[in-house]
Amino acid sequence: MFYFRTNNAASRYQVIAIDVNHPQRASWRTIIPESDDVLQSVAVINNQFVTEHLHNAHSRVRLYSMDGTYLEDLGLPTLGSVGTVSGERDDKEMFYSFTSFTYPTTVFRHDFRTGTTSNSAGLLPLQGRHCDPDVPHVPEGHRAGWD
Repeated sequence: MFYFRTNNAASRYQVIAIDVNHPQRASWRTIIPESDDVLQSVAVINNQFVTEHLHNAHSRVRLYSMDGTYLEDLGLPTLGSVGTVSGERDDKEMFYSFTSFTYPTTVFRHDFRTGTTSNSAGLLPLQGRHCDPDVPHVPEGHRAGWD
């Protein structure tokens, strides 16, 4: 089975599966259908689809099972853009970069075993679907910007 991100009959993109033994168009299956958000990228990591969708000019990272069942959105620090997502099909972790106008480019690690995400400096643990806006991004005593 091969998986493709395509805009064929889906202007905001979708993920389809094509069986190499039955490659006729009639045999193509939609795995992740087109949505209101633009599907910017897709990767298979931890035997799941990891997608980046563009929603109202900011990124959302969503996880889907291999049959296309929606699993969850990963929490991001604020509204912004996700860069490269990296990982392999059997990996138990993935890495991605995130940036915004008010948040410097940062590499995040998501652990599929525990469901937790942390940044490369270990300063901002992200858990669950949403970030708590009351949690400081930089621990007390550390400099958050330029003086």
